Amino acid sequence: MVFINLKWQKEWGGEFQLLDGKDNENSKIIKNIEYIPGRIIIFDGNIPHRGLAPTVPYVVRKSLVFRLSK
Repeated sequence: MVFINLKWQKEWGGEFQLLDGKDNENSKIIKNIEYIPGRIIIFDGNIPHRGLAPTVPYVVRKSLVFRLSK
């Protein structure tokens, strides 16, 4: 996954999280990854995950995802 926004401020939020279960409300966060423009994340898509929305209005959080298989 690539974070493709050209500009991003840390206070806008938008973190990507890997979780320990599929129940988003009761799952614990395994890893919290800050949204940084151009950052590339490689992870097992079978691990429950989510991308948080920005904390400010009128900001769009964009990412480009590639799914690879053997």
